Amino acid sequence: LSNNGIGKAYRDFQREILKLKSQGFLICICSKNDEHYVKKVFDEHPYMLLKWSDLCAAKVSFQAKSKSIIEYQ
Repeated sequence: LSNNGIGKAYRDFQREILKLKSQGFLICICSKNDEHYVKKVFDEHPYMLLKWSDLCAAKVSFQAKSKSIIEYQ
């Protein structure tokens, strides 16, 4: 994430996600990671536009994402 290079593309993508949220879309994530670090990036990374509070649901664990999605249903 940054204001230039490939990082800008990720930031622009987040900007589009926030536009969808403003239109009523619900935002959720499924991440194969440590939840503590995921939350930290959402809330502390200087170029992160999305915040943890923007999410309506999050499934963060080290199991396969496909399994996490099935369990979350």
